Amino acid sequence: MERRTSFLTETRKIPLTLDSMDAYMALFGLNDQNVALVEQECGVAVSLRGSELFLTGEAEDAGLAESVILKLLEMIRRGDLVDRTRIRYAIALAREGDVDRIDEILRAAGVSPRMIAFAHATTQAMIDTAGEVTPAFGRGEVITVNGTPVELLLVKNPMGFRLSLASFKPEGCDTMICINDEYADGRDMSWLWDVDFTSLRGTGVKAVSGVRAWDMALRLEYDQVPVESVSTDLEESVVNFVNANSGTPKHIYCTYTAMLKTRAALAKIADVADAGVGVAMANGSDATRAAADFVTASNDKDGIAIFIEEHLL
Repeated sequence: MERRTSFLTETRKIPLTLDSMDAYMALFGLNDQNVALVEQECGVAVSLRGSELFLTGEAEDAGLAESVILKLLEMIRRGDLVDRTRIRYAIALAREGDVDRIDEILRAAGVSPRMIAFAHATTQAMIDTAGEVTPAFGRGEVITVNGTPVELLLVKNPMGFRLSLASFKPEGCDTMICINDEYADGRDMSWLWDVDFTSLRGTGVKAVSGVRAWDMALRLEYDQVPVESVSTDLEESVVNFVNANSGTPKHIYCTYTAMLKTRAALAKIADVADAGVGVAMANGSDATRAAADFVTASNDKDGIAIFIEEHLL
């Protein structure tokens, strides 16, 4: 740390003209954590009196804190995000006299324009953007079949299945469960007995399918959940399920390979978004290889590296 040339205590006064409580919250932070960070990093005491902010400390420290606070106020007024990371950036740049060049320096440091745009984004802009994010395929994905929404819900373990059942109420919807036990799903399906299916008693389950359809049907019977149909022919069951009760929303709970087969079946009768390229290893299960777009060498023969080299580079 450089030796200071002055040890005189000085107080800087900054008038606050913020127009909303949200703006004050952005400046001070939760439990005043933003102001506390400025105090800690700049070595000053910050206090609010009426509509004025007072910065007290050695002259150099007070001047540093003042430039940082003024920059933060500028950011808040134009709707930029203010968080602890950006406050630390502002302090570091203020020490070098470059606080006004924060965007330029971030770009020079290799920070992408998207990251800088995010840092400048308002809360509403972030909410609007998040609203445009679509679910990853099979994970809350909605496929419209003849005007009826069909929601695919991937389940891989007891907790995930419980959360899905709690998050997607069965009332007013038709429910289907598809369970496979291929390598990608896990061979041991005993975890289904750790899931509470009693929330489905009132509506019942329209269809159960997949390799382990009868195991799933037995599990539902123990929870006194009525089941209308059981079949191991997944494609036929899916098509029959989505075409029945036109206009009634559908929920399909499925394990991983069952979800792949369900999407493939729906793609024959509806518009299904491209989920990208499916690549299976040569030592994968028959079902996984059949559902994939490409089959590459096994994992012990650098299959992924070969695929990347041949198709992506």
